[in-house]
Amino acid sequence: MADKQHPMGVAITGIMRSGTTLIADLLTVRGRSLVIGEPNLLGNWNVGQTRRTHAIVQAAGIDVEPPPPPGTYQRNDDYFRTAILPKLGALDWWGVKYVDLHGLDGVFRRYPPKRLVLCVRDIREVAISAIELVERMALAFDDHRHMRDEAWVFSRLAYTIHELMGLRRHPHMVVRYEDLAMQPDAVKDELRTYMEMDALSDERVNLMIEDPSRKQWETEKHSDGITTRSLGRFANEPNGPARRLAERLWRLYPEYSMAFDYEVPTPAERVASHPYRLRVRPGENPIEYLPTENATWPGPDCIEPVFALRRARRLVARNLRPGESVLELAHALPALRYMKPEGTRFVAQGREDRRFEAIARGELPPIGRATVIAAIDLLEYLPDLNLFLKALRKLGKPALMTYHANEDTHGIDRAALGWVNHLTRRQLTNRLNAAGFHVTAKWAVRQGISLIRVRPSTPVDQTARQAAEA
Repeated sequence: MADKQHPMGVAITGIMRSGTTLIADLLTVRGRSLVIGEPNLLGNWNVGQTRRTHAIVQAAGIDVEPPPPPGTYQRNDDYFRTAILPKLGALDWWGVKYVDLHGLDGVFRRYPPKRLVLCVRDIREVAISAIELVERMALAFDDHRHMRDEAWVFSRLAYTIHELMGLRRHPHMVVRYEDLAMQPDAVKDELRTYMEMDALSDERVNLMIEDPSRKQWETEKHSDGITTRSLGRFANEPNGPARRLAERLWRLYPEYSMAFDYEVPTPAERVASHPYRLRVRPGENPIEYLPTENATWPGPDCIEPVFALRRARRLVARNLRPGESVLELAHALPALRYMKPEGTRFVAQGREDRRFEAIARGELPPIGRATVIAAIDLLEYLPDLNLFLKALRKLGKPALMTYHANEDTHGIDRAALGWVNHLTRRQLTNRLNAAGFHVTAKWAVRQGISLIRVRPSTPVDQTARQAAEA
């Protein structure tokens, strides 16, 4: 039932990394208005969540009682309605900011917003920025149940696009991140007029209460707001896993680019069919939100590169041997460290060490104390596989590899997935042998993924192989 006694003045929502926190702070004026970021009102009672909400309200100069002990309330909204909402009546209006859109319809039914602001950004830029956020803030969980890896980024953005496109049915104002960076005064004037405000705020109330490391990073990155330094992320991103993920989302959701006036992929560039494509009727989201947080969730019923990578990583992790120290090559996020079993070590790398373009040229990073190299979901993307294998052989270390062999992917448009070589099991084995490796393979272990362990071959291996081929 809608709360008519305490109506909501505005809801700010949109895709992550699109400036929603800045918009919330611009609209938060002491003594006049307050926008609370990510309060998760209808979520089950969570002390940490309610403490965060309490901190935002306190930072805005409104004194409220802190959250009570666990078990006092059933939902976060119970505390909000009891302790906070009555205090907001002294303001001209209050609002919320959400980039986690799960259950937002329920929030709107209880607190129908008078105004709605949709924050958007080129989906390719969002993907690159989201990957950076996950890595810099170490958001990948290590409890073996959750994993914020490339597959999580893909699923979260895909889910949000479905929800965001559905929200367009409500009267709203659109704020494009790019416009806010390039024409901040014009966007702020439009926002002020839309909200019927005399002036916007220059305080960062919602940013103020963030984790210190994130607050420092965001402050250094954007100073007092969003600037043109934030633009061009995709254009400047070199060929590699992060760029491929960003491009895949862009090709999968041309409707998003059309709706918000971004570059639209040509018909030939678009993903022809996919379980996660936008539905004709708004609100029909094919992605269930809660499973996306589960590290073992299989994702769509098709070969989707980021989920193939997740499965391949788990396959490699299960086959690491006690005492091995592993170096993972060329990925957007170093997620293998959260999957490796007890007794193994992960060789830490910087971003430069994981650059795909250098690895594709045969320029492998320093291996440090690594005793085994992991080439996971990598071989398919190498235009010159022989060059890479030659460089790998020079390291003189064994390696664990994964590959989707041609005969294990019948009916799959390999090129559409970004794969640039299409070898059969025998052809790949021959390439590895020719490069000087002894090969032990488990073919098509899971959904077409093969696990290959190689080690530098010895004269005995070569003699045995020649005898077998005779």
